[in-house]
Amino acid sequence: MKRFNFGHGMWYPEPHKSAGELQIGDVGYLKDGAFIRLFNLDTSAPEKAVTGWRKPFEISDPPAPDMHMFQVDERDRPIAPGFYRSHGVQSQLYQASASISPVPGASAGIDAQYTCKASQGAVLALKSQAQEQTIYENLDLKQYVLRHHDSWCMYVRDVLRHGVKPSAVVMISGWVKTSPDWAVAAFNNTSSSSRASLKGGAGGSAGVNVGLEHACSEDGSPMHREGEHYEAEEPNPTTPRARDQSIFIKRFKIRRRIWVVRTIVAGAGYNRLPPGDRPVEDEQNVHVDRGMSLDEGENENDIPDLVDILLDYMFETAAIETAIASDDDVASIIGRDQIEDFAAYLRVLQPPVEINGRDTSMPTGLLSKVDIIRHRCERNFSPPRYYEGGLDQVAER
Repeated sequence: MKRFNFGHGMWYPEPHKSAGELQIGDVGYLKDGAFIRLFNLDTSAPEKAVTGWRKPFEISDPPAPDMHMFQVDERDRPIAPGFYRSHGVQSQLYQASASISPVPGASAGIDAQYTCKASQGAVLALKSQAQEQTIYENLDLKQYVLRHHDSWCMYVRDVLRHGVKPSAVVMISGWVKTSPDWAVAAFNNTSSSSRASLKGGAGGSAGVNVGLEHACSEDGSPMHREGEHYEAEEPNPTTPRARDQSIFIKRFKIRRRIWVVRTIVAGAGYNRLPPGDRPVEDEQNVHVDRGMSLDEGENENDIPDLVDILLDYMFETAAIETAIASDDDVASIIGRDQIEDFAAYLRVLQPPVEINGRDTSMPTGLLSKVDIIRHRCERNFSPPRYYEGGLDQVAER
């Protein structure tokens, strides 16, 4: 669902049973489509605190309140009730049968059948209005995340003992939430087309019923989930359901270049290589090869993460040791364009990477929305475009 620029879509948008509802300022990581809350940086809001872990994280250097790092831009109804599909998913709508009866005063039900022609795809059905909150761009906050990210990773590894890559530890910078009456169908690794049908109108119908069917051979079957109240009747307008389901989240992610030291014994076969925890006996036949690699991004189920693709681009085009990027950075680059191949699109647009600490041993790359917008205007990328892939194919839609 990345085409809508709301951030990273969640398979489990519900509040965590032990850690509570996702909040801006949360630090944690994604696991199987759910966000694992570890702690919250906004010490001025005690209601955001996470208390579910055996040893809470101690924030020794909290963000200064006068810096306004967590000032949010709040939007009501950023996405209306209805059906939303990802790229590669085709839809066919038709009137519901007489057996599907809408609630009194609601619009007539609609049946929607979706066919996925791509290797992955998704359909989201919303019955209720949504709400959006996003942190305003704040360079001080980016610098704060860069300074403290290592301590967060050490807490995850050494205190909680969770086997999580450092690049998977993120900070939440925004969300889109709705009531627990949503439904989602997902297609993954199909070698032929798959179909999903969502029955009943969204935004005023008796319910959204999800059915799945597929034909021919597939590497993975389509799946679906729904919110706790997706089949229930519409709530009383005077007592609306809480909007606590984070269907989209926005994150700050950090990637670091890692220096790798490899010890190679001359002439040794695979069965003669020395164990890493034992000294090599013959030092004359030892060669130390120093190289560089990247802390690879966490890529759940091999579905590309646009923030990881952006971080890859930053390392490819700038002499940096560390990079920070966010879902908002991705949205500012894409704008109103409809993108199929984001990596190739970046090579065409070539957004500028700002380098901090250029003269130090740890230069850091980051992006500025102002620079990105100015760059788009200079390259005449302002009209809406559809990018189909390939380095030279950017055409008016």
